[in-house]
Amino acid sequence: MEDSFKLIDEFPGYRVSREGEVQSRWTRGCRGRMSDTWRTLKPILLCWGYLAVNLHKDQTKNRRLIHHLVLEAFVGPRPPGLICCHWDGNPANNRLENLRWDTHKSNCDDMLRHGNRRMGETGTRAKLKEVEVREIRRLMDDGASPHDLAARFGVGGPSIKAIACGRTWRHIL
Repeated sequence: MEDSFKLIDEFPGYRVSREGEVQSRWTRGCRGRMSDTWRTLKPILLCWGYLAVNLHKDQTKNRRLIHHLVLEAFVGPRPPGLICCHWDGNPANNRLENLRWDTHKSNCDDMLRHGNRRMGETGTRAKLKEVEVREIRRLMDDGASPHDLAARFGVGGPSIKAIACGRTWRHIL
């Protein structure tokens, strides 16, 4: 079990396991004292389901995402331009086998494959419904002006043009 843990280089007195468990040797309530025993830190649930822990260094609290700690300890520092991705799409599954450094595009493809990517009217800032998008495309094919459609549906002219040419809402045929 001890070999499944690695020390967190940036934060002395802390270690992380291949399973995503973070432990500390710092004693509670007594600043600056390290004990001989390791205790497991309770993860903090963040928005979108990610887990984090607070690590202390030089009397400063640092919140770190657990999946980053696991990859940095067992794989190495994050390469430029890459992000941490979860193979199964579950942001709380921080086992090493489930994590990788990869591109943002690859992460978006994963989200689409797992069904947790917000598209269309499920998007947080969507102003249109799918039936309205179909209606816009039909009216554009019939020769309606983007300016008139923009006023009718409460969006900008560029949005109407992007819908008509398939740059946006491309998942709607």
